[in-house]
Amino acid sequence: MSPNAGAMSPSQRDDRPVEVPPPVNNHVAHPQANHAAGYGPYNAPGVDVASCWLALAEDSGLCVYVFDLDGRLLHASGSALDAHDILPEDLGHTSLHDILPSPLSNERLELFRNVARSNRPATYESVTRGVRYRATVRPATTPERDRTLVLVTTAPAALHPAERAGVPRELSPNDMGPLRQLTRRELEVLGMIGLGLSTAAIAKRLNRSVKTVEGHRVSLGSKLSVSNRVELARIAIRAGLCEFDPRNHDEPLPPDGD
Repeated sequence: MSPNAGAMSPSQRDDRPVEVPPPVNNHVAHPQANHAAGYGPYNAPGVDVASCWLALAEDSGLCVYVFDLDGRLLHASGSALDAHDILPEDLGHTSLHDILPSPLSNERLELFRNVARSNRPATYESVTRGVRYRATVRPATTPERDRTLVLVTTAPAALHPAERAGVPRELSPNDMGPLRQLTRRELEVLGMIGLGLSTAAIAKRLNRSVKTVEGHRVSLGSKLSVSNRVELARIAIRAGLCEFDPRNHDEPLPPDGD
């Protein structure tokens, strides 16, 4: 999921009957089963679910959602509720179709059902208001194991450069925000600015003149209403045009003069 405008009314819900598959064994209280199913390792036996939910939903900074296979939103983190202007008392009464426009909501619901049927997680990426988000959908069950649900976590893709589960799939429509006015070449140059490349380095990589690249940079600043390379780099990172890996910042600095 990613924050997205254009909600649908409840009357436009997809009310097709849902064939609920057998419940899956995917609880924190059963780490060995999770590991065998390919969801681990979870070496934390005895950890209560409430503490795990608080850590995931409130401490991680992720948007976290729990949906049933009809697309009803049953639980969500505070950040997820804020992103869609949903009140806590509306949980259980809000549908995926109220959050996302069609056909995107139908596509997401189909993905949720496929995840539940296959008992395998899936990851997808989408762009909302010019920011690329990466979401992971995992199968889960109720505590009584009488109903299959899906757990969805979402964060800006630039903060999670490493793939962990599934193959990212692009879901349409994407909302590129102010980036939609850029040419393909300008997007390419913007991504290289986000990587910290100089104008000369970009020109060399693209086999173009410095003057041509500088023209693209000026055009980017004009179209995006920014005045310097730092602001352009920030936009590029948020849009997922270049990946930011915080692990690189843990590496020691080279000696002086290197």
